[in-house]
Amino acid sequence: MGILEAAGAVCLTAFLFYRSVQAACLLLIPVGGTYLYIWEREKLRQKEREFTRQFLDALQSVSAALNVGYSLENAMLEAAKEMRIMYQEQDRIMKEWNYMIRQMKMNLGMEQILEEFSGRVDQEDVRNFVTVIATVKKSGGNMAKVIRQTMSQIQEKEELNQEIDTVIAAKKMEFLVMAVIPFGMIAYMMISFPDFMEILYRGVPGRAVMTGCLLLYLAAFGIGFRMIRIEV
Repeated sequence: MGILEAAGAVCLTAFLFYRSVQAACLLLIPVGGTYLYIWEREKLRQKEREFTRQFLDALQSVSAALNVGYSLENAMLEAAKEMRIMYQEQDRIMKEWNYMIRQMKMNLGMEQILEEFSGRVDQEDVRNFVTVIATVKKSGGNMAKVIRQTMSQIQEKEELNQEIDTVIAAKKMEFLVMAVIPFGMIAYMMISFPDFMEILYRGVPGRAVMTGCLLLYLAAFGIGFRMIRIEV
């Protein structure tokens, strides 16, 4: 999907700025690569946010099991039963949880299982959770209380992210509209005033002007994209 969208962006840019098939090949690496990079970052960010919500649900199930007296290992087994009701087997949290349960049945240590889980997921919230759990298991602290505190911290962070998304939702829409407007303006000028635009597609001066406009556009797009990306 990302490759198809990037190819569309390259062809549209080449047509509007250069009206040339050869230009599409020249723009394939910078424009297509930039589009794919941004596309992948956004998809990964969405998947990470989704996994964070799934992980919170898993922690709530584990916490409930710990409160009634289960050990951490048995609490994870009980949590798996509840999670199968909420999620499908192909969901990421279920894949990770089922894998950890298989490791537990192979008599691997819980610390090792959680460390490997943290390494596979590679998220700050999960790393912090694993570090705290490993410390509590060694020191013999209140596991249920620690998990509740960890859940509370992750929930506060997620709620803050949602508030930020709500506040800047309108700005994101404005940014997308502003990103499309230059292409619309060029298309309008090509259709309405073809003779006026013809000079920009012939000779070195015209192509240099269009190249400068494209570079300015990409720079502005990059700055705008960074402005609407607020990480907690």
